[in-house]
Amino acid sequence: MWLCQSCGHTVPDDHDQFCGQCGKGRDGAEATACAVVLRGCAPQQKIETIKVVRTLTPLGLKEAKDLVESPPRTVVTGITRAEAEQATAALHAAGAEVEIVPAGAALSPAPPPATPTAARGCATLLLALVGALVGVGIACAALVR
Repeated sequence: MWLCQSCGHTVPDDHDQFCGQCGKGRDGAEATACAVVLRGCAPQQKIETIKVVRTLTPLGLKEAKDLVESPPRTVVTGITRAEAEQATAALHAAGAEVEIVPAGAALSPAPPPATPTAARGCATLLLALVGALVGVGIACAALVR
């Protein structure tokens, strides 16, 4: 743990060289790229938080739900301080506990880009169709005998 000289915040060692409160380093330099870390969410606010996460990221419903249900997780990373403050405000409004940290101090990697929902739906439909055709083929073979 170390004490930030700019704001007086006590910073845990997992934040490396930057303060999560003011974004300044041990030497007082400002971080240029930021990340937004989701620290938690009240159960009754989970749906609203998932909606906001989906607007901030390319994640689908399942991936956003998994992210919200397993804090602490990085929601977005590599953004400017102003963008991070906007994302934080949106998540706070939804009822989430979030923190802005320097991009290098994020606790977990940002989620991978989501597989488009339409592609997952097409694959599921294709598997169902193949299963149905196999079933029809077996029924026809039984009639021929």
